[in-house]
Amino acid sequence: NDTALRVRMRRDDIAIECCPESNLALGLVESFETHPLHLFIREKLALLPGADDPAVFGADSRAEFARVAALIPEDRLEADLARHAFIEPSRKP
Repeated sequence: NDTALRVRMRRDDIAIECCPESNLALGLVESFETHPLHLFIREKLALLPGADDPAVFGADSRAEFARVAALIPEDRLEADLARHAFIEPSRKP
């Protein structure tokens, strides 16, 4: 729980890659409900949900994204996606 690091990540707009399914499988979190991504969302940190090693953990990138995206208000989700998309800066909102 590093508050200073989260402040810097928000200030510098650094995204956090999170792979909830593999974190659960590895026992790093007790449940999806206790995953730190909920804190990251409340603190408005940028997230990059993904599936860590789908062959091992049975995770699906689209399902992981949908599961995390369902927790984020739609207007913020669209803005975050556009801001972190791999498109020319002049085309970003």
